[in-house]
Amino acid sequence: MPNREEKYWLLRKQNVSKPNGKRRAPETLVDFFLPRHGLTQGENLKESISGIELGCGEGHLLDVIAKSHLSKTLNIKLDGLDRDSSALSCAKELYPQINFLNYDLRKEWHNGLQPYDFVMIVNVIHEIVSEVLLENKKASNHLSHNFALNVFQQLLLKCYSILNPHSVLILFDGVDTQDHSLVEFHFKDPNGLELLHMFANEFRFCDGSMFVSSPTGKIQMSKRDLLRFLTKYDAIVNNTWGIERNEIYQTFTYDEMANTIRKAGFSLIHTELTIADLKSWESLIEPVTSFEFPFQHVLIAGVKYA
Repeated sequence: MPNREEKYWLLRKQNVSKPNGKRRAPETLVDFFLPRHGLTQGENLKESISGIELGCGEGHLLDVIAKSHLSKTLNIKLDGLDRDSSALSCAKELYPQINFLNYDLRKEWHNGLQPYDFVMIVNVIHEIVSEVLLENKKASNHLSHNFALNVFQQLLLKCYSILNPHSVLILFDGVDTQDHSLVEFHFKDPNGLELLHMFANEFRFCDGSMFVSSPTGKIQMSKRDLLRFLTKYDAIVNNTWGIERNEIYQTFTYDEMANTIRKAGFSLIHTELTIADLKSWESLIEPVTSFEFPFQHVLIAGVKYA
């Protein structure tokens, strides 16, 4: 029986295969952005390219690139960077053709790295920002959103510094919604209300009363809070809640992310807003009146032209 940490990494690997999930990052990079922006040098086609994934974990997404059709015509040098030594040990065993480096993204990880043709950041921003927000709250008894945005920008500036001209940034993460309207629903899952109570009581980023329930089982809450709960539902039922309750997946809105990427020097060339777990969400709740679920993920591509 896997322990909580092992379950956490197992779920991360399973999530790689979800349609509209984080696999979209390497697939989009390979199928569109590298052929369009990263494979030429002047008028000539490059014979080799290099790329890095920040927060690579066990390296599954880098392997998607390593086994892509580009590898048949190009020499692709891939680096993966993470601070989790156990994850990197597993990555080195699984994918020995990829170079893995042990660095902490909250420190000066970028010094001395070679210039790359692309950088990929998948489901990492929310982890870093969650840590920063909780540390900031412990120090000053409040969560500083502007401080978190600055941390995000500093990371992007470091990414910019390690890229060649005409290189690609691919970022995939959770996206916050600006829709705070109230929705009403019933749980299809008989344990749903109990799980919602657990979420509201233990989630480290709750900011007050999250929902109202009636004797008939009807739940009323904002779309924003519903999104946060639904995103963490799998973690609660799969016993990885002890880790996930300390992370907020919806750190920034799309506008905040796009503006910060531009401030770091990148030109935005593509955006996708998706929901990977729609079927799971629809099987969990029954709306009293119909409503659209907020988007779960955002994929943003940017280019360093200078």
